[in-house]
Amino acid sequence: MSTGTEYPNEASTAMAASLEGDRMRVLLVADRVPLAAAIQSVLEKSPRGDFELVVERDLACAARRIQAERVDLLLLDLALADVRRSVLVDRASELATRLPVVALSGTEAFAPNPSDSSRALQDQLEEADLAAVLQRTLRRARRLGSVALAPVFCRLESFGA
Repeated sequence: MSTGTEYPNEASTAMAASLEGDRMRVLLVADRVPLAAAIQSVLEKSPRGDFELVVERDLACAARRIQAERVDLLLLDLALADVRRSVLVDRASELATRLPVVALSGTEAFAPNPSDSSRALQDQLEEADLAAVLQRTLRRARRLGSVALAPVFCRLESFGA
């Protein structure tokens, strides 16, 4: 019986490399610098693996980067300015046929002033165990193959709590 893993493609080879000790290359689409900085900080401190975070501010630039460079996983902030959430979810679903996608929600509660809520944001990212979510998503993609993927949603709870 075929498991579908007998004929690895280029994407599954990259995923396998990432899970075997290489850096996981994560493309974050977020238009707020403090959010990107908080995610970078949480991933750098994580004992769960070695992550390389690359940031793009919009989906068009991210799509070009995905075509041009090796990216293991797309991390998408669903609170991008000037883009409807339904459009983001649709685009994430389209991109999920090429690489694993984690859609991050709940970030809209992040205060405009980074000094007010940056620690709360980092706490919520750690509580959500973002690094583990990214690794599980990549493992799932490797196991199931890219055609079987749908975006994985990671919701951050309120920051003021």
